[in-house]
Amino acid sequence: MAFTKEQLIAHAEGTIESQRQCIPGANDPENVRTYEMDIAVLEIALASLTANPVAWTDKQELSHTRSRCKSEGAMGHPVVMEPNALEMILDAAECQERHAEEGEAQATLKRLAIIMAGSDSGGELAALTVTAQSLVDRCKALAAAREGLCNTPLPKSACDVLKERNRQITVKGYSTDQDDTYIEGELAAAAISYIEPMEAENYWPAGWLDDSFKPSDYRRNLVKACALLFAEIERFDRQEARQ
Repeated sequence: MAFTKEQLIAHAEGTIESQRQCIPGANDPENVRTYEMDIAVLEIALASLTANPVAWTDKQELSHTRSRCKSEGAMGHPVVMEPNALEMILDAAECQERHAEEGEAQATLKRLAIIMAGSDSGGELAALTVTAQSLVDRCKALAAAREGLCNTPLPKSACDVLKERNRQITVKGYSTDQDDTYIEGELAAAAISYIEPMEAENYWPAGWLDDSFKPSDYRRNLVKACALLFAEIERFDRQEARQ
């Protein structure tokens, strides 16, 4: 599914506003920090979407300019350029070509890894399993919630569920692609396990690691269950859209 630049800008702006509305009701400093980090990342993305290009060129033109910089200009006037500036431009162009070869999705993932973890090493990429589709889904869900509530600040319970859902994706690495493989009700069964921890042995998905079930206090269990049900509803909607 393709999205226009205007749609992505609208979703980003809506998500930023929704996250800001969550901050006043958040008593936990960690929650506030998470909302502020989400806003900061989205503002970077929004700035990139709305920025105007500073130049247009291609590798052939840059190579020609490099040759000219080693001699005089075409009209006999020397070409003046800041030392190393041309080399930096050419390196950037070559880096852009490598990114294009790797694919748009992989390049975006690497940029996010550098922004959030300071490195695009294999380990950091494995930990940062956020796909472009999951980010779009996240923006759409938050924008829809904002519109449905008519700009009313979200209650703490709803913010906690959205925060947990975001944690499952960005920290635990449970991407929407992985969720799409759970077609036998595994996500809903996991939610039941958190609602009734004593029955977890009957509901916790057989293919999931036992140590991934980590119940705590009653409210925290309910938040995790709601986030899992949120994931199951999203998975079902994507499945219906493909049919």
